[in-house]
Amino acid sequence: MACLFIEELERGKRLSQNIFDHAKLEASKCGFDRLYLTTFHDNLYDNLGWERLEDGYEWDEGKVSKIYSMSTEYII
Repeated sequence: MACLFIEELERGKRLSQNIFDHAKLEASKCGFDRLYLTTFHDNLYDNLGWERLEDGYEWDEGKVSKIYSMSTEYII
């Protein structure tokens, strides 16, 4: 997962959750069991069901970023 941005006027409509649900479904269809992402943001991914794994370092600038993971198991 990379580069998710929701315009300010569109926030609060659960668009991020819908995108993540779609990504989980498609990744699962392809045989992947987990999604991963890194971010500098606080709280958004925690509130959407992502599991914080640990901190990492961005390769280009050396900044500390958070690493998250989420199962692709799709529960209806």
